Amino acid sequence: MDGGTGHDTLFGGSGNDALYGSAGHDTLVGGAGNDRLYGGNGIDILKGGTGDDDLYGDTGNDRLYGGLGDDDLFGHAWNDGGNASNDRAYFDGNLADFTFETKTWYDSRRGETVTQLIVTDSADGGLDGFYEGKDRLMDIDQLVFADQSVAFDDLL
Repeated sequence: MDGGTGHDTLFGGSGNDALYGSAGHDTLVGGAGNDRLYGGNGIDILKGGTGDDDLYGDTGNDRLYGGLGDDDLFGHAWNDGGNASNDRAYFDGNLADFTFETKTWYDSRRGETVTQLIVTDSADGGLDGFYEGKDRLMDIDQLVFADQSVAFDDLL
């Protein structure tokens, strides 16, 4: 489903959905299923839902919420040339409820070395009581938890 230009709110169903916000300040909600959400240009809010989702913020100051499941969250566009966007990934629970590990490799498609931050919820679900899975983040500037915000680079 493509929102086109303008400010859109798109909802996926119970299946595996692909939602495209395109231009404008959009809100995309995947729902159940393994969804792919593409924010496009603008200040977007992307919410994955209960499946294993892929969220792509692109340009603009985006907010990405993976939700339940093992999600991949990507902030701004590759090789954006110093884009001033400030993309944030949001998590329920406090920072101490999560563990962090990194993977670094050379990505020939991007022509650069990239770092992926893997964020795993504690086994008991932490403060909110829900195990949110393992999320993989790339090109995210800030992680926001219930008790504090942390820069992506500070967790590497």
